[in-house]
Amino acid sequence: MNITLDKSNLRKGELAEREALFFMSMVETSPVGTVVFDGRTILYANPAAREITGLTVETLYERGAAALFEVFAPEERKEALRVARSRFDATIRNSKRFHFVSAAGKRKAVDIVGLPILYGDRRALRLSIIDRTEQAAAEAARAKSEANLRAIFDNHVLAFILVDRDLKIVEFNHVADTLGKALFKNQLERGEPLARFVPDEKADLFKANIGRALAGDAVESRLAYEINGRRLRFEVTYLPVYAENGSVEGVCFSAHNVTDRTLAEEKLRASEERFRTLTQSANDAIIMSDERDRIIFWNEAAERMFGYAKDEATGLTMHETITPKKMRAVAKPAYERFAKTGEGPVVGSTRELVAVKKDGTTFPVELSVSAVQVGGEWHAIGVIRDITERKKSEERIVSYLREVERQKKLVEEQAEEMRAMNDRLLESERELVKMNADKDKFFSIIAHDLKSPFYGFLGYSQALDEGLATMPTDRAQSIAAKMRASAKNVYELIENLLDWSRAKLGQYDPDPTSFPLREAVEAAVKAVREPASAKGVELAFGEAHDCEITADRGMIEATLRNLLANAVKFSTRGGSVTVSCKSRGTKVAVFVTDEGIGIPEEAQAELFRIDRAYTTAGTDNEKGTGLGLILCKEFVERNGGEIWVESTPGVGSTFAFTAPKAEPRDS
Repeated sequence: MNITLDKSNLRKGELAEREALFFMSMVETSPVGTVVFDGRTILYANPAAREITGLTVETLYERGAAALFEVFAPEERKEALRVARSRFDATIRNSKRFHFVSAAGKRKAVDIVGLPILYGDRRALRLSIIDRTEQAAAEAARAKSEANLRAIFDNHVLAFILVDRDLKIVEFNHVADTLGKALFKNQLERGEPLARFVPDEKADLFKANIGRALAGDAVESRLAYEINGRRLRFEVTYLPVYAENGSVEGVCFSAHNVTDRTLAEEKLRASEERFRTLTQSANDAIIMSDERDRIIFWNEAAERMFGYAKDEATGLTMHETITPKKMRAVAKPAYERFAKTGEGPVVGSTRELVAVKKDGTTFPVELSVSAVQVGGEWHAIGVIRDITERKKSEERIVSYLREVERQKKLVEEQAEEMRAMNDRLLESERELVKMNADKDKFFSIIAHDLKSPFYGFLGYSQALDEGLATMPTDRAQSIAAKMRASAKNVYELIENLLDWSRAKLGQYDPDPTSFPLREAVEAAVKAVREPASAKGVELAFGEAHDCEITADRGMIEATLRNLLANAVKFSTRGGSVTVSCKSRGTKVAVFVTDEGIGIPEEAQAELFRIDRAYTTAGTDNEKGTGLGLILCKEFVERNGGEIWVESTPGVGSTFAFTAPKAEPRDS
């Protein structure tokens, strides 16, 4: 498709805008994935990138580079990060092969090109991602096919030699090399003339057959060699090898050593007599039938087993003689097929069947059938063993095994009951350990954290009592302010302790109602406005006005009050604290973000655990117990939500929790 822009009729701004839209359309519809990121944040990802990585828009833009690098195969992530960092300062465009792994474990082969760019006023890295999965699969399949063909060629029972039109050896397999050493006392070598390995007495025949093969004919020939006093016979085939343009570019020789086959045919005739001798002394019945299913051989064991004398059985139809009546309708067409093809459901296998004796009684037998051609006609040889006693033994064993299985099942059921009981005991033990830890922490707070503020308060009040008459006004005001702060801290601690203890004792059950999140935020802000104003911390309300939730209002307000108090406590003077929310399916996520000192990574996991409560002084040395966040976790989880923290030391923290989204109101 050709696109022409008439630049003479467009202002420069309009032209630039249209060109930008044109190129953006190309990137959006390109099959090549394009991702732009600044090291942490995904700035842009086209549809192809989302399809190749399997990540949604929300995941890419919310989780950023972390989500992208998690798609890489685990063993390649470190290298992917290294390459990404190096490409920020690189100018090369060479690609590198990586593999993506989907959530279902499916691997994709991808080529990635990284190039540093300016995205607006930000330094960023543009990744071009090309899905090479089908290409990699095709390359692997081709390599496997070539390896298989080579293996077949090298391990074939026939000797193969390939020559070009100049009759120089191009390729040969292991059998040909071994045969060449035995016949010619010389090792085959690629590039050597094949004539070196042809005896003089075979030269004329060789030239004639080669000429016919180069003319496009397939030639078969027989050769005989004398080696160490033994005469070997070979069947040799000359096949033309064609080029892509249809011309003959060489000849392929295949040689088959038929010496053993010839000797086997001679030995077969000698073994027939031995076969008759052996079959007569065998304990198993041996029966042979011709192409018309007539019995032509019947040994002495067959006489004892079925009750027919040899002369009596010979000439009878085999299946009507030894097969029960209800099975003859199936046996007859099967034998008709065998007579034509030498194949059948029991040929070449051993089956357990039921046979019938002359007196009409049936008994279990084990039947092995072989097919043999005699005079061009298929004959069947059956070896039949009476397994009556074996079947009785098997029935006794089966009965015993059933009883063992029944006993085993009873033992397993009892073991399962014991495991379930043990699991319940372990769960009870874990609950007791947790309850003891909660109790110990609770008494620790009462004994230490509640007592410590009173010491400060008593000290300040004693100073006022003893020196108020002579104390300067500014000193008295300072002590009064500290007493007020100490009293407020004690009040907040007692309030949190009472709320937490009531919740743990089941005396504070949630009473969910639907309400705008804005109202809970405003109520919580009132409680922290004074300390925020004292530190010059600005309180902002992002998108909190747009969300409605269904939860216990008091618990949500207490949660917001604690999170806001913490955010103000750890904010630097002149900073800001923002409350925002975002819809996530059936939940609403609430975020309280500050620009304070942040929390070390190793301490983040301990913030919500009462057995490892983490506490530290605020930026103005404000005191805390760590119980506020534990209370927040208790309230959030009792309302069907979860709470977490994301923090970077020196940058700030975001405490977030979820709550059920309110049902839409009827209009």
